[in-house]
Amino acid sequence: MDFTDLCGQEHVKRALEVALAGSHSIRFTGSYTSQAGNFAKLARELGLTARATGPCPCGFYGHSIQQCTCSIQAVGKHQAREHAKHFDIEIEVGPDDDARILAWLQGKRGETNEAILARVQGASDFDDLTLGETSLSLLRAAIRQLSMDFPTVARILAVARTIANLAHAEQIQTVHLAEAIQYRPRR
Repeated sequence: MDFTDLCGQEHVKRALEVALAGSHSIRFTGSYTSQAGNFAKLARELGLTARATGPCPCGFYGHSIQQCTCSIQAVGKHQAREHAKHFDIEIEVGPDDDARILAWLQGKRGETNEAILARVQGASDFDDLTLGETSLSLLRAAIRQLSMDFPTVARILAVARTIANLAHAEQIQTVHLAEAIQYRPRR
C-alpha cells in the first residue's frame, strides 16, 4: 500500500506523517465508507501501532448520507470503550466525496511513500520542550477546556515536539502545539 493509493484526506496523511516522524501510536476514526481501515493498514505496514475504529457499533454515527441505527446509549458506550485505549494521535477520516475520487482516477494523486519518508527521516531531532508564553497560554486553555490529565498533556507535548522537529524548529512554537492539540479527540 502507498500514500498515493489513498484518495484525498491530506489532513489524515499529515497526521500519519507526524506519527511516523515520532513513532507515535495513531487511531483513525471513521465510518465504514471511509478509508480509516486503509490508513491504519498503511500505518501498521510502516511499523506503527495503529487502529481503525468506527464512530459507533453500526459505523455510521455522524455520517452525512447513511443513517445511524444505534441508540445514544450504544454510541456513548462504544466511544467510551474505544477512547479508553490511549493513542498519541487520533484523527477523524471523512468519507470520500465524488470530487476526491474523480481527481484520484484522473491521476491527481498525493505524494509517494518515498517523498514522505524522506521528509520524516530528514526531520531534526531536538529534545527541548521549552514553551514560549503564548504556547503556555494555549496549553493552559486546552487543559481547562478539554479537561486533560497529565498523560494526555505529555502525549500532546511529545507530538508537538515531533511537529517542531519536522519543521526543523529548535523550540515548540504555538503553531506546533495547536496542531498537536487538534490530534486529540473532543469528548
